[in-house]
Amino acid sequence: MPDADVTLDGDDCIIDGNFLVVRCLDLKLDAPSRRMSSGGERRALVHGFNDELVINYADDYPGGVTLRGVVALPGKIKQAHVRLEAHDLHLDHPDRRSSTSGDRRALVHGFDDELVLNWADDYPGGTVTHGDFEVQKSATFRMRNSAGNVTTEIDSAGNIFLGGNGSDGDVICNNSSGDRIFHLDAQYRHVNFNDDTGTTKMRIDTDEVTVAPWPAWPGESAPSRLDLVAEIRRLKEEVLALRAEVDALSSG
Repeated sequence: MPDADVTLDGDDCIIDGNFLVVRCLDLKLDAPSRRMSSGGERRALVHGFNDELVINYADDYPGGVTLRGVVALPGKIKQAHVRLEAHDLHLDHPDRRSSTSGDRRALVHGFDDELVLNWADDYPGGTVTHGDFEVQKSATFRMRNSAGNVTTEIDSAGNIFLGGNGSDGDVICNNSSGDRIFHLDAQYRHVNFNDDTGTTKMRIDTDEVTVAPWPAWPGESAPSRLDLVAEIRRLKEEVLALRAEVDALSSG
């Protein structure tokens, strides 16, 4: 048998050889039984004018191009715009998984016509951005709880809204060791300033300011904490008493 041969076997045309060289511009695959319409060309492969290989030249096949199985692209995709007509985009590499179960839906076209990152918390490691993260175009940044209620909102005017919808919006600041130094408690309506041991050194409530320690009045023991409102009332009462004594002396 020669190195290359063409065999006609019933409905089959068998070509044997190491290489198939076609010295033509177009290769057409055109089966009348597979056509959706009788008109038009069916150019499967074309040697393009820029010395490129063109698949489905001029959209000849109304059904488009289908690639089944695993597709490998060792090079790169060069395209100004990539349009993906699909609900979900999965980024899923076995070597990066922490578990073998579950989906890995990176981008999803949501039911409310929104773009969803990490749909249904598919990635156990969460979503991370390396470098700066910006919300532009006068947009609003919102965080929702599991019930779908907004608990945190930062608008384009620089306003920060915390809490609501059954959640208290506290502000907590820790130092480099993780100790709670500042706590604005929305539930109990007070602000605590703590030292490194977690002891509250100053508290601002809705009706008082307290601090420890506080110097004593002459002849009195130092109170453990200052009730600023009480002290102001005390001073006011003493001033009024002194004014009454001055008025009495003046009238005498």
